[in-house]
Amino acid sequence: LAINFTGVNKTFVRSGGTLTNTYLEWTVKSGASLTLNSDYSVDAGNGVTVESGATLTLAARLATTKLTVSGTVTKITGGELNSASAYVFQNGALYLHAQDGGSIPSATWASGSTCEITGTVGTAPSNGVQNFYNFIWNCPAQTENLNMAWDGNTIGGDITIVSTGSGRWQMCAPLAGSSSAHSIATVTIQGSINQS
Repeated sequence: LAINFTGVNKTFVRSGGTLTNTYLEWTVKSGASLTLNSDYSVDAGNGVTVESGATLTLAARLATTKLTVSGTVTKITGGELNSASAYVFQNGALYLHAQDGGSIPSATWASGSTCEITGTVGTAPSNGVQNFYNFIWNCPAQTENLNMAWDGNTIGGDITIVSTGSGRWQMCAPLAGSSSAHSIATVTIQGSINQS
């Protein structure tokens, strides 16, 4: 059994509990937007697919075993993705982290995918040490000096810094004033660093 979401501005609201769809696969079709406002899960063997031109907004926890994205996934305050699930952001996919703090999902970031941080104010998102393709930092409300703690990871495309508000953004977090090898972080950047 599969459900295909078409059209725009569909919102699922559930008061408490988890909706478990044992034999259900969800697809958010091109041109559609779907907002989840409570706990949802898709059980083993199934998954959520967000097609190119579609948008999935997480206002609450979405627990899935597989999330394949060609479109956009937005994670807002209170939204969560199950850390045990498999996420694949395809070429052209966009993950928007529109919350302060929280965690970026562990994912496969294909060539041409983008991770954009937009909602950070005083706490950097966790789980940022990943091999991203394009990475954008755009946090005009940021008030603190923050870093992604990158070390040993690869950025396959570009890093773009649009706004850090009144704070500062750093890729790495080596120990200040230390010259030991343990305080040196290494990041491989295969594209450009753009600051606007």
